[in-house]
Amino acid sequence: MALRVTDICLKFLLAFCLSFPLLHTNANTLTLGMVTLTDREMENERMKPLVDYVARQLTGSPSAVGNVTFRNTNEEMIEALKSGEVDWVSETVFSALIMEQQANASIQLIRWNAEVGAYSGVIATKENSEISSIMDLNGKTIGFEDIGSTSAYFIPYIELLNHG
Repeated sequence: MALRVTDICLKFLLAFCLSFPLLHTNANTLTLGMVTLTDREMENERMKPLVDYVARQLTGSPSAVGNVTFRNTNEEMIEALKSGEVDWVSETVFSALIMEQQANASIQLIRWNAEVGAYSGVIATKENSEISSIMDLNGKTIGFEDIGSTSAYFIPYIELLNHG
């Protein structure tokens, strides 16, 4: 059985950039933070040109540079934001809302993730399972991919709660 969970406005809620007083650690350096455990080299290659460009635009200096730094958890990123190690963060809506509350951040920019404007989720069960609807999941154990993910945890979790 495959069950569509939701598209609930993820078209504009996929990833957020959180902003703080920028360039406070070094007048010519802007540091972007990202929470991830995997493929940091690829993320650095993808984001570094953008961060360099934004640093040059904000300072008006052609020598300004951007750095991309990574943390393993939202809690670690919140501490990096509070300490000034990170100037801005690119994160999912769920993580961004947590950072907005716990690190006094403000959501400044919304972007699509990998040029995708919406996601759909699925709940998969064994072919011979007694589960044939979302209501049949009540009392069952469900595994989620990433507790910090909007599309892989937060939205499906809320949808399941809404169905009892």
